[in-house]
Amino acid sequence: MKTSKNIIRSLKMLIGLAFLVFSVTQFFMGPSLGVNDLVAPGLAMAFTFGDLEWEDEPENMGGLTSEMYIGLSGHIVTWPTLALNPTTDEQAVTLQGTFVMAADKHFIKVYSTPDTAKLEPENQGETDGQSFRQKGELFYPGTRKEAIAFARKINNARGCIIGIDPNSGERYVVGSKDKPVYFKPSISTGGAAADRRGVKLEFSSDSFLPFAFYDGAIPLSAGDIPAIS
Repeated sequence: MKTSKNIIRSLKMLIGLAFLVFSVTQFFMGPSLGVNDLVAPGLAMAFTFGDLEWEDEPENMGGLTSEMYIGLSGHIVTWPTLALNPTTDEQAVTLQGTFVMAADKHFIKVYSTPDTAKLEPENQGETDGQSFRQKGELFYPGTRKEAIAFARKINNARGCIIGIDPNSGERYVVGSKDKPVYFKPSISTGGAAADRRGVKLEFSSDSFLPFAFYDGAIPLSAGDIPAIS
């Protein structure tokens, strides 16, 4: 009987001590978080969704134009960026500012065989932690020395690449300062006379969005491609 009383007394002391520790913690740390207080980083940006309508007979031809533009990270002094607090759909996916290049540096214009240039961003990640794997490719025909030299030089490079929508002329940018694209060239001579021969250039990066829109100028060695007015 005496042992039972000692056990009960000890339990009461432990409960009292636990309550004291909790009270002191609450005093110094503030009230505990409720369910509504648990906000994951990045969720402070609340997007407003609009209806996605579809026009009658819109022009929606697939593919990209036959020229793409590569900017290398070491050549870019200033990168355009996304708006920190976008208020419209356009602002949420359109880069602000323009590319500024180092002295004597510029974007590289690369021809792509028709029907080979494309962007295919994919969803990636687990539930509540999803993002996009930005990826695409182009094909440069032939295995002349300049093509093979290009494959060698771009092999471990990083930067961004711009593709052009043939329907609207919009410029799609893959890669950013913090998350550049990496390039993966591969070469094939083909096996049969009808096989495609040349350099396939794949590229990929990680991002919150499939790709960004860009209205600014594209600096080239022969002069800028002007901004979209």
